[in-house]
Amino acid sequence: MFLQYNPAYQEILAEFQEEARNWPLESDSVIVDAGAGTGNFSLAASRIHPGSLTVHLEPDLRMIARARAKAGETPPANLRMVRGRIEDDCIRSNSVSAMMCVHVLYSLPNPRDALATMHRWLLPAGRIFLCDLGRIVDLNDWTRFFIGHLRRRFGVIGTARILWKGRVVAQQNRIIRDRQRDGTYWTHSPAQFADIVEQTGFHVLSVRPCNRGYSHLVVAQK
Repeated sequence: MFLQYNPAYQEILAEFQEEARNWPLESDSVIVDAGAGTGNFSLAASRIHPGSLTVHLEPDLRMIARARAKAGETPPANLRMVRGRIEDDCIRSNSVSAMMCVHVLYSLPNPRDALATMHRWLLPAGRIFLCDLGRIVDLNDWTRFFIGHLRRRFGVIGTARILWKGRVVAQQNRIIRDRQRDGTYWTHSPAQFADIVEQTGFHVLSVRPCNRGYSHLVVAQK
């Protein structure tokens, strides 16, 4: 639903695709999507770099099943779906040419350790695309945004149907907000996010807010 109806999420995916097209990858390179979810970013990477192996790394079997469904009856030959977590340190050190990790770090018990692990996985000069939720979710702000956007596209009745269909998403957003407020989930500014990335050994190439200012995007290099 995020990919279909959320223009802010669509912008993140578009920014990733632009970044991935500029990755100077040799044939047989390895790309890892850490916490790949339902596969929007790993599928995009496999299409952009057909000569490289894209690893869809995700701990949740339901998410992997959704990703397989999105890939279709003939999934890309260069896409491998692997059940695992960043915390498992399940990728060989110095074996990955490029990575992406989108809306994962904020929910982990130790984001700094996860960044250090991904740093180990990357080859020297390897690129990483990091997008992380950093600002506490304002549910009223998002509700106004979605209602306005959806009404322009689908009308009043269509909007009501989509909001009803997406009520589980709204419930999940309330959980995220509550865990941000009580300190369970990591919150940060763009500068704080970039600073932690630098502290784990990366060289930050760019940093900026995205997702209507709720998420922060860092492109970095080992």
